[in-house]
Amino acid sequence: MDLLTDIKFLPGVGSKRADLLRLELGIKSAEDLLRHYPYKYVDRSRFYYLHEISEDMPFIQVKGQILRFEKVGEGHNQRLTAIFTDGHGTIELVWFKGIKFVIEKFHTKIDYVIFGKPSAFNGNRISF
Repeated sequence: MDLLTDIKFLPGVGSKRADLLRLELGIKSAEDLLRHYPYKYVDRSRFYYLHEISEDMPFIQVKGQILRFEKVGEGHNQRLTAIFTDGHGTIELVWFKGIKFVIEKFHTKIDYVIFGKPSAFNGNRISF
C-alpha cells in the first residue's frame, strides 16, 4: 500500500465511510488521512452533574434519565422538550427537528448519556 491508495481500500474504511470522509473532510487518500489534523478536541472523559453546568461551558456530557416529554407549540413552530435528571437536579432538553424520531427512539426511565452545549433557551434556565 502506498500513500496514494484510495481510502476505501484501507482496512476498516469501506466505500460508505470513504464517501463520508471525502464529503465531510476532503480526505481521499491514505496520505490525506495521515495529514488530517483535527482543529479542535472535545474531552468526553468527564461526566458533569447538572448543578455544575453553566451557559458559558463548552460541549459537555451528563448521565441520567428522561422523566417526561412535552410537545410545545404547533405546526412549524413546534418543539419537543424533555425533563432530564441525574438524580440530583433537572435540566430541559429541547429538540426543534426530528420530533417523531426522538419520541420513537427515546423513552422515560432509561439511562442515557447526553452530549451537547448547554445554553439558555427563551430566557429560561439552561437547556441542551
